[in-house]
Amino acid sequence: MVYNYYCKKIKSISLEADAWHHRSDAFSSVGTFIGIFVARLGYKFFDPLAAIIVSFL
Repeated sequence: MVYNYYCKKIKSISLEADAWHHRSDAFSSVGTFIGIFVARLGYKFFDPLAAIIVSFL
């Protein structure tokens, strides 16, 4: 959100690209954490499933 505000304010395409990269990194990290956490609870199939979902991001 902050990135998008500033990239539009200064009209920076590279800052906008960095904002999208930062957002995709955050989604990947959350997805990976959830996959590992649920797999540690005993649902072993969830880790590869989360990996496939994250790979499409």
